[in-house]
Amino acid sequence: MTRLLRSFALVLLAAGAVSLPAQTRVRVRLLDGGRREGVLAGVSKGGGLLLRSGGGVLELAPDRIMTVQVGEGGRRVPGRGVLVELVSGDALYARIESGRLDEVTLSAPAVGVFKVSLDAIRQVVVADQPGIVRRLPADPPREDDELYLRAGERLDRIRGGIVRLDRSGVVFDTPSEEGRRFLFQKDGLVAIRLALLESFTPPSGIRVLARFRDGSHVSGRLLPGEDALQMELTVGARVTLNERLLERLEFLNPAFAFLSDLTPVAVEETPLLEGGRTFGILRDVGFEGQPWLRIGDELFSRGIGARARTRITYALHGACDSLQASIGADPLTRDGPVPGTVRVRVFVDGEQAFESGVLVAGAAPRRITVDGLKGHERLTVEVDFGATFSIGARGVLGDAVLLKSGG
Repeated sequence: MTRLLRSFALVLLAAGAVSLPAQTRVRVRLLDGGRREGVLAGVSKGGGLLLRSGGGVLELAPDRIMTVQVGEGGRRVPGRGVLVELVSGDALYARIESGRLDEVTLSAPAVGVFKVSLDAIRQVVVADQPGIVRRLPADPPREDDELYLRAGERLDRIRGGIVRLDRSGVVFDTPSEEGRRFLFQKDGLVAIRLALLESFTPPSGIRVLARFRDGSHVSGRLLPGEDALQMELTVGARVTLNERLLERLEFLNPAFAFLSDLTPVAVEETPLLEGGRTFGILRDVGFEGQPWLRIGDELFSRGIGARARTRITYALHGACDSLQASIGADPLTRDGPVPGTVRVRVFVDGEQAFESGVLVAGAAPRRITVDGLKGHERLTVEVDFGATFSIGARGVLGDAVLLKSGG
């Protein structure tokens, strides 16, 4: 049963705004490799970030910014309630407050209380059910909505159409029964997946992705103001970001792509000893389970990490101008008797375009730009052994981006 097309509008409820903490310190990384630190003072009418530093207020244009780290990171907190995934790719841990025919009222620690159209929701998963998301089909349903009920170790799927979603469960039309109610607790309802009625196309221009310490993330456009950090979500709602929970902002600019957001066409690992262990590559997380990639004393929230010897190849499709990154060795072994070393090389269509020389654990990042990519099809990044063989042979490319032609 196909549900009726519902409006896509989201409306923010009259929730109290969360003011900027008096000393919300941020660290801004710029596209040209520069950095700025200061107190977040708000957003300008032109969408620039206002930073209070050195007794004045500096405005940073959005097309210059890559990432903004808020505070000192803080500890991660567990997400609770339900995980609501939107068709835009955003996801929030929230509590369902109420619901009616075409919309649901959510209360999310990350952004407050707001109403969301059912058409803007991709799926809802109960947060305290580990592993459920991995067991759900990768592709969204195309015709019928779906419910998943836990029956022991089994997941039972029921197809039909959602009539209403609220705090206790869902009213659902099945092929054999209309208006049947399924409850989260009593009936073991652990996931709700809504049929994708039409493909979602994000708006053009620069957007901002806000990541929170409970695992929530939302995207949209920052709104002008100095009293609170507000965002118009990609799907339309205006919300206030909870800066006490906010971890970082990432600026999504059509002029560049983070290397860690791209899927390699090939990853080749060659351990020092034949038959040795392979590890894969890291994206936006550090070695040994650390939340950050590290080079020297600097932390990077975006980038890739790999052990020697690893070759990572990306498709360029002739549409990129250059690669920019801060490179170095992971600093874990810097205080050991033999600090680890690596080399980083870059190949363009099989021809070497860059070689770093030996990079030593503990040394400061080295900013590189590899030009001349336009018209080429393949970019390969190689992390190779340095002067210490496998000791600490772990390379990092922090804030690695591909600048696109015309960007």
